Amino acid sequence: MRDLFPAFLMLGALMVGLLVASLGGAAQGQGYLVVAPPGWTLGRTADLVRASGGRLVRPGGFSNVVIAASADPHFSQSLKGSGALLARRVPGPLGCTVPSKGGKAS
Repeated sequence: MRDLFPAFLMLGALMVGLLVASLGGAAQGQGYLVVAPPGWTLGRTADLVRASGGRLVRPGGFSNVVIAASADPHFSQSLKGSGALLARRVPGPLGCTVPSKGGKAS
């Protein structure tokens, strides 16, 4: 057990670093993880995002899970009011996956 102490110490330091990094970048992002009810199609989920004032950034692993973006501070409440089960801000910038104003990925 004594031999594993340095590894556990490094793991703890890494976890603290990841926590600090994720909390520090949370205010920068305009991205949201959106989870619609099970059984919704990707089209219906994308329509939910657009109707709430956002834009689809990319689909998730399931048809009812997407990453969306909006500068509206009330976007999360609007999504939930329109039927989303979960609308959670994604920490940090979305990077090169955010479409530019011209509609092409930057």
